[in-house]
Amino acid sequence: MATKNTGGANRSRLFKPEAFVSALVRDVKKPPRLRAVRGYIGESSEKDHVRVYLDVALRRFVDIPTDGVVHAEEIPKSVIPLGAVYLWVNEDAKIRHYGNWAAPEDPTTMATGEEGDGGPTTMATGEEGMGIENPLDLVVNPFGRF
Repeated sequence: MATKNTGGANRSRLFKPEAFVSALVRDVKKPPRLRAVRGYIGESSEKDHVRVYLDVALRRFVDIPTDGVVHAEEIPKSVIPLGAVYLWVNEDAKIRHYGNWAAPEDPTTMATGEEGDGGPTTMATGEEGMGIENPLDLVVNPFGRF
């Protein structure tokens, strides 16, 4: 595969750290252990939690302790017409999962193998077999993936 010579000025822009990376990584020798969640913000029924709906049908959602949220970035409506948000959450935050995770079109069931009953579920991360590291990162975007 051939590489294109981008020149000195363009190269400095190419290797400039992204703003969200700089906001998250305080010590480059010890990057934080985080989970990324993408979805639509709603009110949680839990005190000191934020609810993130993982699909536009509002069938799957998580409640995240607000003190576990490290950083948030809005996804513009030019990318997702309804807008959304990325949240970076401490890996050890106790995220509560709700909804029907076993819907046939739901790719997270490939990683969890869980039956959905509408109640809280415990999702496994780092499952082997399907190459899915974190099922929360597989939120289906009805307008296409990005």
